[in-house]
Amino acid sequence: MAFINFSELYNAGGSFALQEVIVNGSTTIIYGGYAPRPQPGRTTEDASGWLIRRLEVTEDGENQHIQCTWARGTWAQRADLDYMYFL
Repeated sequence: MAFINFSELYNAGGSFALQEVIVNGSTTIIYGGYAPRPQPGRTTEDASGWLIRRLEVTEDGENQHIQCTWARGTWAQRADLDYMYFL
């Protein structure tokens, strides 16, 4: 899935401190995280206390299915966290 424009990307979470978009076939995963500290840097990415959203978009023909889940942890470990449907 490609975003038509940056407005779509922003609506997907433009206020996050960091975002990552991973495309794998018909599935797109968008991570967006709120940092626990005000300053960027590698030490911030490894810090605990991030609030991370995992938005998974799957396509099957004409339909898109979107699942939005949340986790807390480090940005560096976002792919390995246990995500839930609530903040």
